[in-house]
Amino acid sequence: MAKEKMTLDKLARMMQREFSKSGEENKKAHAAFSGKIGSIDGKVGQLNKKFDYLEKRIDGVERKFEGRFDEVDKNFSDLFKAVDSYAKKADTYFQEMLVLAKKVERQEIWIRQIAEKVGVELKY
Repeated sequence: MAKEKMTLDKLARMMQREFSKSGEENKKAHAAFSGKIGSIDGKVGQLNKKFDYLEKRIDGVERKFEGRFDEVDKNFSDLFKAVDSYAKKADTYFQEMLVLAKKVERQEIWIRQIAEKVGVELKY
């Protein structure tokens, strides 16, 4: 089979046919792509609504707890002050008991010394 001679008109028709095919393919691809973009836009819209909802919920929780931690801090502070006050009172009491024990010990020594000098036997 002999090759047909290529003319400028034939080349132009061939190019026109190919451009038409590629144009149709581009239109189909564009339509498919546009559909996917639309689907993605819808999902982004849904995510935005969910984020807005979550943001409102978080704001509500923050408002609910606002000030409560300050109240807890104050309660702990009051508790620490009370424990500290009790610890100081207990320390003072134990020091007084040590002084009193020394005083009693000293008096017992004096009583033994007196009993020895007067000749009285002490029974414990």
